[in-house]
Amino acid sequence: MTFSITNTLTSDEMAGATTYILGGAQPGVDGIVAPAGTSAQRMLFYAPAGGSITNLTASGDVRDQENKTMDGKNLITNVAYIAPGETVTFDFDVTTSAKAESDLRLDQTPAGWLDENVTYDTSACSIK
Repeated sequence: MTFSITNTLTSDEMAGATTYILGGAQPGVDGIVAPAGTSAQRMLFYAPAGGSITNLTASGDVRDQENKTMDGKNLITNVAYIAPGETVTFDFDVTTSAKAESDLRLDQTPAGWLDENVTYDTSACSIK
């Protein structure tokens, strides 16, 4: 599975925005500073019930990746720092339960808009 997230903030928008909108410089993970306008996203990757996520890799500025448990469920978490105009892409394998009754779908929350803007392409999937 591939999931990408992009910071669409433009230079013109940055020039006209205040620190209330842009945020100030963020201390970030490991003390590495992220400049104003950078979107810091705590990512939580949960496998579907009875399934698993493996081989999670990221391109872009992703830090602090760990396997964790939250509310009794296993997950992979990290922080993506996305500068204006930049994209972070995650690639990972998902195995669903043999008892799954429907196709795998992505659930992203909160998004702040109604259209999920998710495209499903199963041509590269090994569906059994």
